[in-house]
Amino acid sequence: SLFRDMADRCMRQMLDRQAQEIRELVAPRIDLLDKALRSEEILAEWADAETALNAALYHLRHLAQTWKPVLSHDMFQSTIGYLADVLFTLFADQVLKAKDFS
Repeated sequence: SLFRDMADRCMRQMLDRQAQEIRELVAPRIDLLDKALRSEEILAEWADAETALNAALYHLRHLAQTWKPVLSHDMFQSTIGYLADVLFTLFADQVLKAKDFS
């Protein structure tokens, strides 16, 4: 139906926008995390990565508080799960980029 298609399109656009916000919050702050993972020194990249993670988790918690009352249980889990996957993939990519761990 027309309304279902509009709702699906709107939801996809909203998720894409939120995923982009998470990328913009996190990516610049963890750009050098792979380097920090290979270092024995305490580097600013660790603090930046922690700040990025905390900012993104705050964003996810805010979205969860907003969406939980209005989305079905399955849709809520799916949307928050998708955005959490976006977040953790950013970190996993950095970990996988670091070939050797100290």
